[in-house]
Amino acid sequence: MVDDERILADTTAAILRRAGFETMVTYDGLSALDNAASFNPDYLLTDIMMPVMNGVELAVTLTKMYPALRILLFSGQAGIANILEKSRQMGFEFPLLAKPVHPMNLVESLKALREN
Repeated sequence: MVDDERILADTTAAILRRAGFETMVTYDGLSALDNAASFNPDYLLTDIMMPVMNGVELAVTLTKMYPALRILLFSGQAGIANILEKSRQMGFEFPLLAKPVHPMNLVESLKALREN
């Protein structure tokens, strides 16, 4: 779980833990990259709009490192179309949920990634 809004990141992680997911929280993309090696994640749930490294840059980088990684992006901001288009042009397309997301929808979306 990666989000620069700490309260949202911590709350979302608690929801995921209750749903049976082992969760590590980081608050920026660079920290997520550093922690991925020791955590070896199956999933990446990340906000898109973050300083230094946005969530799409993080998703692309981690996909290259861990090709089996399942990724779910989420954002509450309207100005993400250019970021998503840039990743599509590079050959990367990720599912996207709009913030705020209902906890049940979030858990169902992650479980659906597991099945695909």
